[in-house]
Amino acid sequence: MFLSGTGIVYAIVLKETMEVIGTVSFPKIENGEGLLGYWLGVPYWGNGYATEASSLLISYMKEHRGLTQLQVTHLADNARSRSVINKLGVTYKGNQINHLQGKEREVCVYISTL
Repeated sequence: MFLSGTGIVYAIVLKETMEVIGTVSFPKIENGEGLLGYWLGVPYWGNGYATEASSLLISYMKEHRGLTQLQVTHLADNARSRSVINKLGVTYKGNQINHLQGKEREVCVYISTL
């Protein structure tokens, strides 16, 4: 993904210990449009790690990979992801049903031009 320019994944680590606590990624990047993804271990929720890592990766992608449009989704009942996305300033567009984890799931969709 990284070498071909079609995607990128980074580990989120604690600065003090270098312990891996999650990931932040753009699994899909095409024509300046990127889909942001992140995952964080439950013990690390609520500390700003996902917001910080996502913000830094978005900045990197804008500067070095030509990111011009950002899309991000979260499961409709995931208030913590909603909070991260709101802090990133991405515009809510609506809900849709996606096939995830072996079943149909409602997701909230956010898209912003950068």
